[in-house]
Amino acid sequence: MYKVNELLSVDLNLLPVLYVVLSEKHVTRSAEKLGMSQPKVSRALDKLRLFYRDELLVRGAGKYELTEAGQRILAHLRNSMPGLLSVVNAKIFNPLTSRRVFKVVMSPFGACLVSPALSDSLFSTKILVQSLAHDEKYLQDVIDARADMALYEYSPVQNLSAVSFSEVSLKCIISSKSKFRKKIFTLEEFLERKHIAFPMPGYEITFIDSILKEAGSQKRSYNIITPFVYGALRAVLEGDYVLTVPEPMAEYLSWRNPLRIVDPPGLIGKIKLSLMWNPAYDNDVGHAWLRELIQNIVRKELVRATSGEGVR
Repeated sequence: MYKVNELLSVDLNLLPVLYVVLSEKHVTRSAEKLGMSQPKVSRALDKLRLFYRDELLVRGAGKYELTEAGQRILAHLRNSMPGLLSVVNAKIFNPLTSRRVFKVVMSPFGACLVSPALSDSLFSTKILVQSLAHDEKYLQDVIDARADMALYEYSPVQNLSAVSFSEVSLKCIISSKSKFRKKIFTLEEFLERKHIAFPMPGYEITFIDSILKEAGSQKRSYNIITPFVYGALRAVLEGDYVLTVPEPMAEYLSWRNPLRIVDPPGLIGKIKLSLMWNPAYDNDVGHAWLRELIQNIVRKELVRATSGEGVR
């Protein structure tokens, strides 16, 4: 039996402040994330320092650093915070009345694939899904429960719960005005072209270039690396660029714009989407509802695209 009476001596309202301050290592930035005033966060930090009898956060060489105690406490909080959030959200979940906010990190492909149907599904609810742009911290955000889940084209990560979907081919899209008229690029033709690339967070090279590198080939030539689909699309439409994307995304973009689809060289294989989340959310009813909704949408859209129906 846990000594739950020990919790009576603690102001549990300080836990969110403790978690954010230790994660951010910055009082002002923490106040902004918490929606609190900076003096209020500072007073909360003073109470926490008194309780732990430790400074927790100290000024180092030009920046704040965690003390040893602060590091240990943050490690415990990272493991326990998702569970605490699940306890808070354990009440009966009704998607028609819930005002819950979910944060979902999506790749450009993931967002393109699910956003239309997800918007339709949420239209009659009060639920808010914030689609977050990917960056190098997206996996840590999922691990630390700053984001509820991530929909991405990478293999599932150890220590995260995940569902992977069927593989899809990669396709190149070019402007319909391009002088290139073939249906497939040779490797030499592919490398000669100028490309627009989507970034691969946490990696020095893009996903396509990682494939080329593994095959012993040279890197593509590109002027722009952007996570923004519309910016990449404008560049392709108005310039002689190549954009390599998953087939359903290529079908969608070419359906609405004057583009041509060209097969990439044979060594450019397939990719698969994965939906990943912190396992502490496994039994969270609301979280499970959104996971199932996204999974059903992804599977339906992938079938639609690969069956020749195209995507919406």
